[in-house]
Amino acid sequence: MEKSFDIQRFKKVLVNDFHNTVSRFGVFMLILALLPHLLWLLSLVSLGQDPQSIVIPPQIRYRLISVAVVFAAIAAPSRIYKNCNLPGSGNYFALMPASLPEKFISMMIYCFIVSPIAVFVGSVAVDTLFSWLPFGAYDSYLWQGHIQTKIGGLAAIDWRLAVENVLSDIFLVLLFFFTNTLFKKFKLTQTILWSLLAVIVLAIIITPILIAVGMDVIHDAERAYGAFEVYLWIRMAIAAILDVLLVVFSYRRLKRMQY
Repeated sequence: MEKSFDIQRFKKVLVNDFHNTVSRFGVFMLILALLPHLLWLLSLVSLGQDPQSIVIPPQIRYRLISVAVVFAAIAAPSRIYKNCNLPGSGNYFALMPASLPEKFISMMIYCFIVSPIAVFVGSVAVDTLFSWLPFGAYDSYLWQGHIQTKIGGLAAIDWRLAVENVLSDIFLVLLFFFTNTLFKKFKLTQTILWSLLAVIVLAIIITPILIAVGMDVIHDAERAYGAFEVYLWIRMAIAAILDVLLVVFSYRRLKRMQY
């Protein structure tokens, strides 16, 4: 490639990935958008109860939609780009007339932005539609009552904890993005199993240390608050570093793949 990034080539990559997203992930995204509303359906078929007496508050619906959105970002790489690292069937990715930066940025856009937003918009649209109906468990719109609760919740916690939570969610998505270039079969399953193993090992190593440190400061409020401050900064730093490393590892993995 004469240029590492060309806007015209990049547009063609975006169009190609759009078609792949619709054909390989479209139905799955539709299912994810509908899944949070199974409780609404169950409220209609509940036995021995008056369906009108069952109410599912906006907070619960929002949490269910959030889970669906995160899962969409997690599943997107293995659905849209499932063959990108496979010999033979992955040639389409290697031979695409575009530079690696163009392909990589397009992958990030569809996995981190397009797919989650599509599931979010679809799920909110279904939620709104069900809220219009005179029956079922949705007696208010999704944004009614939730905004006040959300603002109050953010005000009650340290902003660093909120930032760390966002960075941790990004890490989770990046992890599945990276393992999609690493594993060749059962990509989602292998990632989950290896992640659980890593969490267990880390828990065995770190928990005794945290208990020892915690017992030392738990009876000293000033020291406990200071330790919590340090803990928040450390968590933020670790999460940010891991996010950057996963982006770098994913890019280098794509660059070095052999077909």
